[in-house]
Amino acid sequence: SLCSIIGLPTIMKLFDGKLFLVDMFSGDSLISVFDIKTKNSLISFGRKGNGPEEFLHISNIDFYRNKENQIELLVFDSMRRKCISYNYSELLKNRILEGICMNIDKSIPNLYELYKIDNGYIATGRIEKCKYVKLSDSLKVIDFMGDYRPKPFKSVPNDLHRLANYGKTEFSLDKRRMAEIVYKASVLSLYDINLNNITQRWEYKIDELDYNVVDGSVVNNSVMGYLSAYVGNNYVYALYSGVPENIHEIAT
Repeated sequence: SLCSIIGLPTIMKLFDGKLFLVDMFSGDSLISVFDIKTKNSLISFGRKGNGPEEFLHISNIDFYRNKENQIELLVFDSMRRKCISYNYSELLKNRILEGICMNIDKSIPNLYELYKIDNGYIATGRIEKCKYVKLSDSLKVIDFMGDYRPKPFKSVPNDLHRLANYGKTEFSLDKRRMAEIVYKASVLSLYDINLNNITQRWEYKIDELDYNVVDGSVVNNSVMGYLSAYVGNNYVYALYSGVPENIHEIAT
């Protein structure tokens, strides 16, 4: 069955009836593609390493249309601070052509995710000035935007608070809306992606971000919140945990 061969993926994404898996613990190819209907493996690619077409840590993948209206697969390596774009139709033909590699602006450290939008890119991470940074098509900084959740107490170090805000963003297929979750908070937010900025449409909050700092580490006082989200045409679907965090459990 499909369940027996997907391994231990760190990223799972559905697109065009295909399941894309990123498994950083895989011995060979880090990215695998399966047909959902037939359950057949279509292609595997992306080796681990420091080579031109290799990755150290794939932190997210994204799909977008280029200027020629062709679908591209973007693979972001947060450790090497680079992204590689592959032609989607050529991938499905099992033709692994050399991707287009671009390096991130060195002035912005600690990035987690990178997504292509109509007029550039949006990146998330432990950014000092705000939660999001907008980048040009050449991956140069244009602007900073978005706020972190409020601090539970004023004396918490800024870098630890940015770490506590770690979560996930998901975009609609047209890249006009963006959902945001914070793993340690029970908060789901939806934003509109405009030409020059990001504006919040609504926020649904069960519990605010609440934690203590113990021996230099963030310890959650509340339950784990939202784990993932999907932005559909008319609804936002979210997976909610609602149980206490257990650092001894993995891949659950």
